[in-house]
Amino acid sequence: MKILIADDSGIIRDRVKAAIHGISAEDQIHEASTIEDTLNRLEAISPEVIILDLRMPDGSGTDVLKTVKACPDPPVVIVFTSYPYPQYRRKCMDLGADYFFDKSENIEKLTDVIARIHHEPGKTI
Repeated sequence: MKILIADDSGIIRDRVKAAIHGISAEDQIHEASTIEDTLNRLEAISPEVIILDLRMPDGSGTDVLKTVKACPDPPVVIVFTSYPYPQYRRKCMDLGADYFFDKSENIEKLTDVIARIHHEPGKTI
C-alpha cells in the first residue's frame, strides 16, 4: 500500500512513520511538507491513503482534500490535525474526508485505521 504523509512538521511525519511502520513491510511511505509538494506527489505516486495536515506554509489541506476527492478513484483521506474543532471536522467531512483525527490524542486511532485499510484494501471503515 502506498501512503502519503502530508505535514509541514518533520517531527509529526517521523512520529506517524514510526507508528505505522510495523503494520506491513510492503507499505511505501512517502512524505510531503507543502501543499505544492503534496499535489505533485499525488500525481506521481497515486497513493491509496493520504494522511493530511490542515495547515501548511503554502496553503490549506482543505484545498488538497477538494482536489483529491474530485478524482475518479480518490484515495482514502485521513485528516490529522492540531485543530480538531467541530467546524473544521464538519468542513472536512463535507469535502469528503474519510477520517478526522486530533494529532495530540488519536495516533492509535490513526494506526488502527491504517491497519484495517491494509487488511481490507478498497474498503473505507
